[in-house]
Amino acid sequence: MIMIKHLSLATAAAVLSCSLMVAGCSAVKSSSSKIDGTSPWFDYTAINTNDIFDTTGLASSSPEYVGMCGDNYVIHNMGNLPIPADFDYEKDNYYSYSKDEIDTVSPDGKIISSVNTYDIIDENSESVDKLSVDGTDIIVSILVWFNDNSSHRFCRINSTDGTVTQMSDSDAASETDAAAESSGDTVEGSYQISGYKVDVLSSYDAGTDKSSYTLSITGADGKTASVPINSGSSSVYGISAVLGLGGGNALVETITDGDNGFYTLDLAAGTLTEAAAEDYSWLTDSVDVGQATMIPSDDGNVYLKSNDGIAEIDAAGKKVDEVFSYNDCYYPRSDLESMVPISFNGDKIVYAGSCYHSGTYDNSGVTNLAIVTLTRAAENPNAGKQEIKLYSSGGDSWYLSQTIVDFNKKSTDYLITYDDRYNSNEYYNNASGDDDYLKTINSSADLSGQLAIDIINGDGPDILLDTGNMPGLDSSDYLIDLSSVVSGLGDGYFSNVFECARSSDGKLYQLPTSVAVKGILTDTKNVADGQKGFTYDQYAAFVSSVCNGTDPMQLNQINFVIECFNQSGDLYYDNGDINFGGDAFASLAAYAKDHVNNQPADGGDTVATADGGDDSNDTQAASYMSISDIGQFLNCSYHGVYGAPSYDGRGPALDLQHSIAVSAQTGVMQGCLDFVNMFMSEDTQELYGNNGVIPVSKAAFSAVAEDAFTYYSENSNNGGVVYDSGSGTTVSHDDIGVLEGVIGQIDHCARTDPSVDKIIYEEMPSYLSGQKSIEDVANVMGDRVQTVLNERK
Repeated sequence: MIMIKHLSLATAAAVLSCSLMVAGCSAVKSSSSKIDGTSPWFDYTAINTNDIFDTTGLASSSPEYVGMCGDNYVIHNMGNLPIPADFDYEKDNYYSYSKDEIDTVSPDGKIISSVNTYDIIDENSESVDKLSVDGTDIIVSILVWFNDNSSHRFCRINSTDGTVTQMSDSDAASETDAAAESSGDTVEGSYQISGYKVDVLSSYDAGTDKSSYTLSITGADGKTASVPINSGSSSVYGISAVLGLGGGNALVETITDGDNGFYTLDLAAGTLTEAAAEDYSWLTDSVDVGQATMIPSDDGNVYLKSNDGIAEIDAAGKKVDEVFSYNDCYYPRSDLESMVPISFNGDKIVYAGSCYHSGTYDNSGVTNLAIVTLTRAAENPNAGKQEIKLYSSGGDSWYLSQTIVDFNKKSTDYLITYDDRYNSNEYYNNASGDDDYLKTINSSADLSGQLAIDIINGDGPDILLDTGNMPGLDSSDYLIDLSSVVSGLGDGYFSNVFECARSSDGKLYQLPTSVAVKGILTDTKNVADGQKGFTYDQYAAFVSSVCNGTDPMQLNQINFVIECFNQSGDLYYDNGDINFGGDAFASLAAYAKDHVNNQPADGGDTVATADGGDDSNDTQAASYMSISDIGQFLNCSYHGVYGAPSYDGRGPALDLQHSIAVSAQTGVMQGCLDFVNMFMSEDTQELYGNNGVIPVSKAAFSAVAEDAFTYYSENSNNGGVVYDSGSGTTVSHDDIGVLEGVIGQIDHCARTDPSVDKIIYEEMPSYLSGQKSIEDVANVMGDRVQTVLNERK
C-alpha cells in the first residue's frame, strides 16, 4: 500500500494553495462536486489463479477463462517448468515439463474438479484446439493430425467431478465446427444473441480468388437456418461484427471494397435486410462496432463493453446509455479494461481476464487470471468526498490505476475519477491531414485547444498527466506553478530536470515525474573529449566518417528540421516571442537541405552501422533514441550520449514524456496537491521505475537501477551479455553511474508544440525544394507562429 506523505510536502502544498487563492481566487472554481451517498458504487471480490493454483517451480503459466458451468468457472490452466540445460529435444519428453489442466472453480475460489488434458489426448499426435461449455459439461475440441491431414474429435467432461462422459468424432454443441470442416468452410466467429447461436462461415473459391460468407443461425430448438451475405456489386472481405440489438434482431457489419455494409438480421425468421449506414449512426458514433464485446445478461437487454465501463444499447430509442463506469469501484481500472465482462445483471457484474502486474525487472513468467465480481453497494462509501477529475494523455496502466486506488482509499476528503472526455483516438480520427504525421500534429493541437477551453471555462480536468507536449497550456490562466511543490521535495531529486522543464516565464507548469534522455548514442571514442553534442559541421563529419554516410536520425528533411527545432526551442523563443530570422534556424535549414535525404521517416529508433550495411552482425556506430528506462540504457551497445545536431552543439535533452500538472481553475486545489505529493514520493517513484521509466527521485533511481542490473546480469537468459551489437557487450554496474551522470548534465528540454510543428511542416518545403529563400520562409513562419503565441497570451 502506498501511503500519502505529508510533513514538508503538505506544508509546501498549503503554502502554494494559499498563494494561489490570494493571486487569483476569482479564476478558481468556487467548489467541486461532492460524491452523493446514493450515487452508484460497487464492492468487489476477486478470485486469483495465483492464489488457488500451485505455481511453485513454474517458469511460466498462462491460465485462460473458458466459461461458466452453472455457477462455477472453468479455467484452462497451462504452464511450463524450466527446461534443463541438458534437455535433448529429439529424445526427451517435452510434455513432462509442461502443465495443461482443465479446472472447475467455485465462486468462493475452491477447486471442484481438475482434469489433466494429457490423460485425454495422445500428446504425440493430438493437441487441445478449443474448449467450450454446454450446461454442466466441458467440451474439449481435440485437433488430430496425421502427416499433412488433420481432423477433430470431441471429449465431454462432467465439470462437477471431472469424469469423461463421452468421446466421439462429433459433438452436438460443436456441429457447426464439424460441418464447416467437412465442407471446407471456416468458422470465423460465433455469437450468442437472444438465445440464438450465430456462426459466421467463410468459404474461399480458388477459381475466382474470392471468399463468400454465410450466417448459420441455430435456435434453442436446434433448428438451423443458413443466410448468405449478398453485397451486390461490392466484394465482402469479412464480417467485422454481429451485434445484438434486442427484440430478436442483430446488426451485421461487413467489410467491403467500398464503405462498410450494414444489415439487420431477424434471428427468428432467418432473414437479412440491407440497411443504410445513417440508420445506425446513433450506434456507430458511440461504439466501435467491429471491436464491441457483447455481455451475456439474463434481462433480455443488450450490453456492451465500452471505453469507460459498460453501455446498454437501446435500439428502440436509438441511443447508447452508460450503465456502469470504471470510476464506480475500487478495483484498478486498467485491469477491468483489459478483462472481459462475462455477465451483467444490473446489481452484479463479473469480469474475467489476465492481469499483468510483473515489473520490467521481474523475470517471472507466471500470469495471474482474475475473476472479479462487482456487487452494487447499498450506499456509496465515498459520500461527502470532493471529486477530483484526472486526465491522462498517456493512457492508463496498472500502476497508475493502483496509485489512484491507494489515494482514494487513504484520502478522507477527496476521490479521484478519470475524466474520459478526451479520447486521443477520436481526435486523431477526426483530425484533418493527408498523412499520418499531419493528422497526428493536428489532433494533438485540437486536443490541447479543447483542454484549454474547458479549463478556462471551469469545466476541465483538475489534474493533467503527461501533457508536457502541450505547451499551449503553459500559462497561469490554465495551470498552476508547481515550483513550491519542488522546493518542498528537498535534495533527493534530479533538480536540474525540474529546472529545464520550466516555461520561458520561469514557471514550472508541467512537473516531470520521470526522466527520459533524448540524444545520439555512440562509443565515446567516436567524438572529441569534452564534446556534449554536435554542431551541424561536426554532425556532417560524424555521419560521413563514423557512420559511413548513414544518418542515425533517419528522418526526412522536414521531420529533421522539426525534430532539431524542438530540441533547441530556447534558441528561438524569448518571453513569448518567436525568432526564425537568426543564424540558428538558417544553419538548421541549410543542413537539412544540403545533407538530409528526403526519404520517408521510419518512425522509430534507428541505428547506423559501421560499414553502412544491413547485416545483423555489423557493429552499430550510433543510434538516435529516447532513453526512457534504466534497463534500456544498460542494454545499449554504447553509453556515450550526445545531443542531436544543433547550432550551439548542446548536449542531450530532457524528453518530457511523463509529467503532472494542476488546473489553475480547480476548486479542489489541496486534494490535487496531495496527489502530486504522493506521485513524487519515493514509494510511487520506485513503483513507476520498476515498470519502465527512470525515476526523478534519486533514491528510487538507485533502488530501481540495482533491480535492473541484477535482472540483466544474473537472471536474464543471456547471462548479462547484450547481443544487439553483434559482438556482445557485458552489462556493467559502472553503467548505472554513467546514466546518473548523463541525467545530471541535462540542461534543456525537448518539447513538441503541435501548432508550431504544423506551421513548419507547411512552410518549410518551399525552401527545401528551392522555391523560396530561407529569409522569405522564416518571415512567413515567424508571423504565423507569433499569431498563435499571441493568442495564448
